[in-house]
Amino acid sequence: MWIERVAKRTQAQREAYQLSKAAGLPTHLEFPPINELWLVDYQMTSAQKVSLKRDGLRSASYGLQAVNDGLQSVGFGQNRFKLRLSGAVHEEEACIRALKRFVQQRAIEVLPAFGWRVCDKVGVRPREISVNNRKTAWGLCTRDGSIKLDRKLLFLPKDLAVQVVLHEIAHLRQMSHSKRFYSELFALEGSSQESERAVK
Repeated sequence: MWIERVAKRTQAQREAYQLSKAAGLPTHLEFPPINELWLVDYQMTSAQKVSLKRDGLRSASYGLQAVNDGLQSVGFGQNRFKLRLSGAVHEEEACIRALKRFVQQRAIEVLPAFGWRVCDKVGVRPREISVNNRKTAWGLCTRDGSIKLDRKLLFLPKDLAVQVVLHEIAHLRQMSHSKRFYSELFALEGSSQESERAVK
């Protein structure tokens, strides 16, 4: 009977969710610079690997979101999506690898455009803007006039992500962290000493 099939499926989903919570896996990924919240759903199946699928836009605005058996307030106007991991979701490392692949892919899709919007606002045109995965810096300005943004920028508050881009824009004119560099940086619209300290 279809009721029994649905009951079994929802029971399996609940068990997969409890396993993911016990393993410390995220229930959501929030990307403030691009105004996105991805709710992560874990579904255990007989597959040996973990696969990942994006579902469409679920809601454009909301007030409270259930997170870890509680309520968390979330901003209105945030784009809300669903990310579904299925297969061997009891394998924590496999889930983490899948989530990291998603973050990398989403960063490549959206961070260059985010960087270009900041550049356009201050009237600067680097040679290119790309995404990398650095362990020691949020961004990098190369001598040929390119800007590279770390994928983890997706997780920063929007004002701090803007500050990172502005920092690299200032490096287009001054490669060192000299007094002239900071004069250039803080003369840019949207840049502030408070944000620069917070980024560091």
